[in-house]
Order: sequence, then C-alpha cells, then structure tokens
Amino acid sequence: MVVPLTQTLVVSNETAGPMRVLPPLPQSSEPPLLLQPSETARLPFTVRLEEKVSPGREREVILVPEKSSPYVTQNAIDLLMKARFGDGPAREIRVRLGACLFTPPQSERAHEVHLTKPPLSGVPALQLCP
Repeated sequence: MVVPLTQTLVVSNETAGPMRVLPPLPQSSEPPLLLQPSETARLPFTVRLEEKVSPGREREVILVPEKSSPYVTQNAIDLLMKARFGDGPAREIRVRLGACLFTPPQSERAHEVHLTKPPLSGVPALQLCP
C-alpha cells in the first residue's frame, strides 16, 4: 500500500500587477488570495497512488481534497488552480502530476510555480513528472 504523499506548491507572482488565486470550485466560501508582484503563496496538497483493478492495472495519482489547500483541485491527471491576473478573466493554472512522485517515495517537497504572465489554456505551468 502506498502512503499518501504531502507536497507544496509555491506560487510566485512575477507579473507587474496583482494576481488573485481563486478557489477552483464555485461553491467554495474561501476568499481569493491576493498576491502582489513578487509575493508568493504556499499551497499544500496531498496525493495518493491508486492502482486500477481493470485490465492493464494502470496507476493513477489522486488528490486527497480533505488534506489539500482549498485553492487546489484535480482535473484528469492535472492539479488545477484558478487565478485572475489584474482585471483579466479567471485563468486555469495546471500542474501535471505523475507516479514518479512515489518512486522512490519523496519526502515533503516544495514545487515552485513562477507565473510571469497568464498561462496558455490547457498547457501545464509545471510538470512534476517527465
């Protein structure tokens, strides 16, 4: 059995204006996190590795929401955050996960996400596994 693994995203606003990290779920009561230029926010998240019982026995990295920041969720194989850059529309920030986080098991680690501009739609801002 693989033990859940706690990691941290360190989100850095390297733009010229303010950035608001939004809770990804619309029903959340969490207020946005306001990051001024050069400020960072630490967003812890916990993942576990699940092996499917279907043919092929694929392994999948699953976010544990109750042990993760309310500003992080999961969409398919990516962690997902939302942010508003200045007065622009809310944008998705994707972080690609992978089973390499568990082989060999890594102790708690921080992964830096440097945002210099709004990300391109569907393109991961950070890839935790090749």
